[in-house]
Amino acid sequence: MKNRYKLALACAAGLSTLALTGLTPLPAKADSTFTSTWFTEGSGDCLGVLGGNMTNGTPIVQWPCNGNPDQTWETQTINGGPGDPIWTQIVDSQDTSKCLGVAGEGTADGSNLVIWDCNGNPDQLWFFQQAVPRSRGIPFGCYNIVNFNAAPKVIGVQGASTAPGAQTVLWDLEPTHPDQIWCSGVGD
Repeated sequence: MKNRYKLALACAAGLSTLALTGLTPLPAKADSTFTSTWFTEGSGDCLGVLGGNMTNGTPIVQWPCNGNPDQTWETQTINGGPGDPIWTQIVDSQDTSKCLGVAGEGTADGSNLVIWDCNGNPDQLWFFQQAVPRSRGIPFGCYNIVNFNAAPKVIGVQGASTAPGAQTVLWDLEPTHPDQIWCSGVGD
């Protein structure tokens, strides 16, 4: 899968700066939801819950894509009027009462991502900022996933690791860092 997306990474490398405005958000549907797996350009691994354990505080990690439900996420629109970013909560398909959040509502670089009861707190709100346009090989594009509580910090992988099980964290946006570019696995 990594080789299939080298072109996407090359496109992302040409971006020097990104802002929350003027970019295409996540593909919208009539019911304001979008279900997908998300894999990082850095390793090709999917965003998932460590061991599929849905206990509050369990780390969110990158792991080889395996089709387990803890690696499938539903984005649900929370708000966003005309001209406003579309903030979403990201719900895990294995347990739809659980959302992607930040441990302790952290806002610093390196704050760990965890699974937690969906509660509408700002650490559980996200914006999908397009990093690589949709194309034939990438039908839904690739995104930097921005945290509302810590904007413009995005989801990355600790130390840009490519190792299975590496912790996902918040980090300052670096548009060319492949560990911060997440592509939709829909259609794979």
